[in-house]
Amino acid sequence: MQRHYFIAVRLPEEVKYYLSEVARKVSSLYSFKRWVHREDYHITLAFLGPSEEQQWKACMEDITKEIAFMSPFQLHVSHVGVFGLSERPRIFWCGLSENEMLGTLQKKVAQACKQHQYRIDEKPFRPHITMARKYEGSVNFTQEDLRRCNLVLNEGITFMGNAVTLYESHVEKEQKYQALQTIYIGK
Repeated sequence: MQRHYFIAVRLPEEVKYYLSEVARKVSSLYSFKRWVHREDYHITLAFLGPSEEQQWKACMEDITKEIAFMSPFQLHVSHVGVFGLSERPRIFWCGLSENEMLGTLQKKVAQACKQHQYRIDEKPFRPHITMARKYEGSVNFTQEDLRRCNLVLNEGITFMGNAVTLYESHVEKEQKYQALQTIYIGK
């Protein structure tokens, strides 16, 4: 099976723990086919798809140079949302408060990837952390349900965005993403 790769902001352990508690509470209320493993939480910056090691290593070298002069920055998980049909969402996610530095980081990563012949999605960047996939409830998911989920998230959580990681996908495993290389911002 051919492996796929992506580059993402790595989340600190305390954020993964907080989000796993949100997922535990929400999963007791709403049925989704698959809840994301706690260790797989991340903020995708660029999806690379299939890749040769030499290609992704060269790309990561360029990303290292691009972000060397950036400083770590604060991020805040502030709300939940869904992608797909609102009544039968395909993705349930936690979103982040708008952050200019995160947008700058994503642009730098995307540009480096394009220079290494990766096809990067041109849609606007919508930073989020996927929590669950494919709603399976017996009744439609509603705006009231989304409001309840936001109450579970409470005030959210703030953390420092300080690392970019290259992940390899292993769709056949319970924990689907393996970290291959991490770059610390500003180092």
